[in-house]
Amino acid sequence: MSIPGVSFVYGNIQIVAPQAGGNAVEVRVNPTTGNVRVGVNGQAQEFPAAQVYNVTYQGGSAGGDTFVNALGVPGVCYGYAGYNNFVGGTAYNFAYLYGPSNAYSAAGSANTVFLNGGQNGRVVNPTGCQLTVYP
Repeated sequence: MSIPGVSFVYGNIQIVAPQAGGNAVEVRVNPTTGNVRVGVNGQAQEFPAAQVYNVTYQGGSAGGDTFVNALGVPGVCYGYAGYNNFVGGTAYNFAYLYGPSNAYSAAGSANTVFLNGGQNGRVVNPTGCQLTVYP
């Protein structure tokens, strides 16, 4: 089953939020199949884990998105208009968050987070990994 906004090209799972805001997206390994499961707003699609090398997420223009990368591959995510809640994977992650009241939870080997144009942004580092935050 193909999900609108999800593509898989040259090892990159690219997800473009299908709604303007309020998207719920999660990328993780399905323990039953061993494949990478991409869940977007209640729909799911799987890809062979051995062929996945990185994940890219582009949030909706109205904000309020949730994105969870629970993989051990590098990730890049973009959140717009504020009120986004993102969780990085266990490899290197870049997060670009625009607008107020964004939240990011760092994990993995290293994370670089850009908080652009907003107040009340919150970045937590529960694993103690390398973390660089640019306001």
